[in-house]
Amino acid sequence: MLTVEQYLARERVGRRLVAGALGLLLVTLIGGVIDAAPASMVIGIAGAIGSYILWIPGSLKIAADFRAMAANFLGFLALAIALLFAPRILLLEHFGVERVCVVTAIDVGSSTNHRTHTRTPANDITLDCPNGRFEIGGAYHTPIRGDQVPVTFDVFGVARPQLTSELAGSTWWMWPATCVPLGLLVWQLASIPRRRRETLRRLAESDAKLAAEREA
Repeated sequence: MLTVEQYLARERVGRRLVAGALGLLLVTLIGGVIDAAPASMVIGIAGAIGSYILWIPGSLKIAADFRAMAANFLGFLALAIALLFAPRILLLEHFGVERVCVVTAIDVGSSTNHRTHTRTPANDITLDCPNGRFEIGGAYHTPIRGDQVPVTFDVFGVARPQLTSELAGSTWWMWPATCVPLGLLVWQLASIPRRRRETLRRLAESDAKLAAEREA
């Protein structure tokens, strides 16, 4: 059984780890939404992995309501993955403006899945649009130079634009996939003050009992 002093020392470490995990979760969100270059996605993926690595030991050291450990770990993992992909797609889907652009250049390429030994198109397209020139990387479609193609931009100018034909057909499932683990995280964080009081009271009673037994 921990003493109060030992618990408080452990809690300080846990709070730092949890704060770091939440900070990297924000990095994951930013990298996934911007997705303007390969580096953005790499940063987002690194943020998701780092946040999960920090969250596991951090959540075990603080007095939050983490009695369902499987839900804690799987919920945070689901949230990190969802924040990496879903917000950008939802931003384009619900706050998107479609503009017709002209293909000025295309660099035809592909990516290889070494596990299945399959190749998928990954084209880099340069577009002249009414609001400027843009580049889209990793496109599946292969338009011809001079083609006019519809492109979706978000009204805030944050997310990387995408060919309208390559937007997800159905996005309703992204809302529960993001909101459910996010709600679980908020509930867990909100439980910290109550659980901390209960833990400190229990440890104080244990310390007092041990002190009384030593005196006896």
